[in-house]
Amino acid sequence: MRLEVTLKFQCGDLKGKHLGK
Repeated sequence: MRLEVTLKFQCGDLKGKHLGK
């Protein structure tokens, strides 16, 4: 797994959780 992919995934997850609230 690339670092970029991991960062993008983490960023998306954080954004998703933030929007979900």
